[in-house]
Amino acid sequence: MQKEKDNNNLQILREIQKKEKEEENIKNKKEEEAREIIKNMRINSTVIRNTSSSPLIFYQKRQNTNNTFEVMIYCSDERCSFIGIHNPQVNSNNRYINLQVIQNHFAIFNLLPGTYHVCSYSKESLENIGFVEVTIQPQM
Repeated sequence: MQKEKDNNNLQILREIQKKEKEEENIKNKKEEEAREIIKNMRINSTVIRNTSSSPLIFYQKRQNTNNTFEVMIYCSDERCSFIGIHNPQVNSNNRYINLQVIQNHFAIFNLLPGTYHVCSYSKESLENIGFVEVTIQPQM
């Protein structure tokens, strides 16, 4: 009786592990597709410094004429609904946060050079899904 129960539990565990692996493969495929989309857009991009593990991926386009940089953000988490971004050196009290709704896992911001705090949120719970600190700077 116990052996049969153990075998059932082992089978359930294997199915869970298989499903988790499939979900991880789907996530990796979506991230690779996002990178390919950006590459096909011919953006002169570099990955910006990411200071934490997060579902967010950043790409910086070359400098615009008004000294801003177009920054493309990809959020791999399905729950991600919108992105909040602010510069803590300029805006230390977090009163002015630039928010943008995610469209097909992407958001695009025009930012001046500097260090920014970026958070991704779920609209269902307003849960903070990911946080990163990124540095926007001219590419050498």
